Amino acid sequence: MDEKVQRQIASRGGRSQGKRNNPGNFANNPTRAARAGRIGGMRQGKDTNPGNFANNPKRAAAAGRKGGQA
Repeated sequence: MDEKVQRQIASRGGRSQGKRNNPGNFANNPTRAARAGRIGGMRQGKDTNPGNFANNPKRAAAAGRKGGQA
């Protein structure tokens, strides 16, 4: 495919999305975005996220030591 044609096709993708063309975009509804953020925050707590360092201080310390060596 010709590079010029390929660039024209690719540029359409960036213009097709935006506030008007994407009603599901959080930029269209800040209240909805805030609610989604709160729900996400509630679902990722100490009890629901076993990978959270708050659940295992020894693991957190080991990760810190490993990071310091990198």
